[in-house]
Amino acid sequence: MVIAPPLSGATRPDPSCLNGDVGLSSDDREAYLHFHRERNARLAHLSGVEGVRTFPMPCSVVEERSGSSPSRVAMDTFVRWCGRGVLERVSKPQIRVLDLGCGSGYARHLLADAGLSGTYIGLDHAKHPRFASFDCAAFAPRLIVGDVHVLDPLDVGPVDLLISMTALEHFEDDARALERARRVLAPGAGELHIVPGEKGLDLWGPHGWRQYSPHCVRRLCPGADIYRIGGYFSALVHESMISHAPREACERRQRFPGAYRLMRTCSHHLDRWTGNRPASLYAAVVWPSGRRA
Repeated sequence: MVIAPPLSGATRPDPSCLNGDVGLSSDDREAYLHFHRERNARLAHLSGVEGVRTFPMPCSVVEERSGSSPSRVAMDTFVRWCGRGVLERVSKPQIRVLDLGCGSGYARHLLADAGLSGTYIGLDHAKHPRFASFDCAAFAPRLIVGDVHVLDPLDVGPVDLLISMTALEHFEDDARALERARRVLAPGAGELHIVPGEKGLDLWGPHGWRQYSPHCVRRLCPGADIYRIGGYFSALVHESMISHAPREACERRQRFPGAYRLMRTCSHHLDRWTGNRPASLYAAVVWPSGRRA
């Protein structure tokens, strides 16, 4: 009988090159978690040393009757708030939006809630089945199926707002992806990018290529305002009822949606009271420079 020797360290995958979006073996999963816990702690410390300034959630979370996660509800509220800020600053009645990793194109609904309208261009590697059927009269939709790294500015045209909602972590080279996308920005255009924070590793486990610290966000968006979304209490609800919930807890969330929503609401109030720390998500906002006449 031949016994295969153990793999040497040289043949094991570099944990920094593991993508949480693909199937990981149990060993690779542990390597991913260990690597990113250490990386997140190191970069969080560096953010403090550098004095990277972040702001708490700037508005109260608007609750909804869905069973969405606390992070999703808070993120939707933030996008609406940001949309209203863009509306106050733009100098024309309609805008052109480019959404990286658009999925179903749900973001256009949030921007429309804020009073924005115009043309919504979604970019993704594949067409989401709900993209064409998503009802949003405020925006004329257009979908580009392709790779942001070969995006042709002439094909897209100038855009007034570049957004991404938990998409950048799925790009192996997020900086290069943003650099390419920014070629289509009109003068004075705005940006909104939402990424998972260090706490996201506990909530979503292996997910994408990375999580982000304020240091990382500042590197990608040097002139942006950085906001904290989520916090200790909503993360506790997420972990106990969604991430690591036993079967009974999942069933309780489905059987008693009202009680779950009440817990979610209370957690959002407590998070705001305590300054939204630690952040589940970070949002980088570059406000448009145009002003209404």
